Amino acid sequence: ADDFIDDDLLADAYLSAENTNADVVLFPIDFFNAKTHSFSSMDWSLVVHKLPDKRPFSSYDIYNNIFTITTPGPVNKFVKKQYIKREKLKFADTKRSEDIQFVLPVLAFADRITTTSSLKPKYHYRKNVLNSLETKKTVDNYPFWHGYISVKEQLENKGVYNIFRKSFVNAALASCLYELKTHKNYKEYIKLYTKLKENNISPNVSDYILMKMIYFTVKEMQAHQKYGMDIDDFLYKILSDCQKDFNHSVFLLLQNEQYFDV
Repeated sequence: ADDFIDDDLLADAYLSAENTNADVVLFPIDFFNAKTHSFSSMDWSLVVHKLPDKRPFSSYDIYNNIFTITTPGPVNKFVKKQYIKREKLKFADTKRSEDIQFVLPVLAFADRITTTSSLKPKYHYRKNVLNSLETKKTVDNYPFWHGYISVKEQLENKGVYNIFRKSFVNAALASCLYELKTHKNYKEYIKLYTKLKENNISPNVSDYILMKMIYFTVKEMQAHQKYGMDIDDFLYKILSDCQKDFNHSVFLLLQNEQYFDV
């Protein structure tokens, strides 16, 4: 296994679940660099300052942030077996991103969510592991988007999509940015970008989201260094290759924003 945990993590999670009769227990994790044998923060694994003060809490207590207080992966979550069976929650049958269609409904449908008593990271996620699936992905492996489509359908079937819409769109956008910025060459970037353009979660916001994906990928990854061209040239090439004519005033507006605000 790539990852490892502190000796007391399981006891802490178990007692936290028992004391609150929780359906879900969340906890923070950190990175362990397999090359340097050093630890680094993963603050986004559990955004503590966005959590309610009470334990347990419901997804409805933080409906605008329920999908962005933690990652869409199961690695830092304990989920009660009876809850999984009751809600008929399942992982997707894919090699990558199989957890999206499981984890997001787990968070959305939970009436009782808690955290471990200690919010110090006790789960250590290895990076720079050569045989990890994350190091082998290609553009053609496209399951993450289908995962979000499945989640949207599950939320709609429960009649709660509009309640969680803002958090859902933000989570989908964050995953799009992650997928885009982790592809290693310009042709792969354009191929994935085009797929995203053709498979919109919500057509009335698709242009806005796509422009955000362009802008923040460029900003975060310093594309003039990564792709060997100036940022303005990079943006122009994307817009030309994707045959998309965005309103420049919208682009200027986006420069002071960080997430899509529905």
